[in-house]
Amino acid sequence: MPRPHDRSRTGHPPVLIPEAVIRERVRALGEEITERYLAEGADRELVVMGVLKGAFMFVADLVREIDLPMIVDFVGASSYGDGRSSCGEVHLNPGSWVEVKGRDVLVVEDVLDTGNTLKAVVAALESHGARSVRTVALLRKPGAKVAPDFVGFEIDGRWVIGYGLDDAGKWRHLPYVGHVDGIGA
Repeated sequence: MPRPHDRSRTGHPPVLIPEAVIRERVRALGEEITERYLAEGADRELVVMGVLKGAFMFVADLVREIDLPMIVDFVGASSYGDGRSSCGEVHLNPGSWVEVKGRDVLVVEDVLDTGNTLKAVVAALESHGARSVRTVALLRKPGAKVAPDFVGFEIDGRWVIGYGLDDAGKWRHLPYVGHVDGIGA
């Protein structure tokens, strides 16, 4: 069934980055990541560590575009709760990770707002003995204090939803990145 083009009629948030544009950029990111690791002679299994919950769709699509042997795992990380502003404290659950000691790890993040979550995840992986830690973010906002190794899109500072990103648990299912302006969120 075709998706409606006028999302305002269906109560869906306005589109910021369309599904087809995301799909093409994720394909290109997969190629860039593969080439970077292969150029360094990577003959080892890569650990792809998705940051939950927001990166789950990005991880699923990205790993299908990376042509390297890999293990996919996730880390629970939160600094927002149900609000739209960071509490400034990042909560991680590293106890369930696969063993990263001596391994190359690619951390997959949904959106870099301040960058605090990504910094905390990278520090935790390094403290667990990862051989190398690289990062990829689907979206980066102007206030991000960290520069990931790979970036999908640079966006403005508004609150975004869809493609795994949420607003108090809502809108993760959308196949595009939208924004909450105009939906009364």
